[in-house]
Amino acid sequence: VQVCKDPPVYRNRKRFPGGKDMPSTVIFRLDAPLFFANFESVGDRLKACAAQRPGTKFVVLHCGSISHLDSSGAHSVQHLSSDFDETGITMLFAEWNGPCRDMLGRAHRGHEHDDQTDDDLNRRCFATLHEAVQFAVSQVLEPAAGANTRTLAQLDACERKPNALSEV
Repeated sequence: VQVCKDPPVYRNRKRFPGGKDMPSTVIFRLDAPLFFANFESVGDRLKACAAQRPGTKFVVLHCGSISHLDSSGAHSVQHLSSDFDETGITMLFAEWNGPCRDMLGRAHRGHEHDDQTDDDLNRRCFATLHEAVQFAVSQVLEPAAGANTRTLAQLDACERKPNALSEV
């Protein structure tokens, strides 16, 4: 739930019952590594959270606290994302750290490499939780509009050009 608009702050619904729900959007924060020993239970919890909220169109995985992602975890993210796609739910990712994002990209490209799948991964990854939530909410409220957000692919381009962040 959103507990503050400026700056945007999102917190656990149970601890902040007065927070504002985001329309048709579930936000899930994982405070653990994502690897072979826990990926199945994490996937089950994400699916259960989405099932508890009828009308869910987006699941945003807040990845800022995921300190490690192994190849099993990266592949499970791909499969989980595909499972959600089949049910009409889009999975988005926010705040992957660099090494985890690199692992996700390697696993994604190794599984089915082409420009379309790379673009799909980049469209699902956002630099901040707020940008991912803004995108999801904008798609629910005005599906053709989109939000003014920066995906990780755009931020990567900025890292290669000095002083380019303002151009995004």
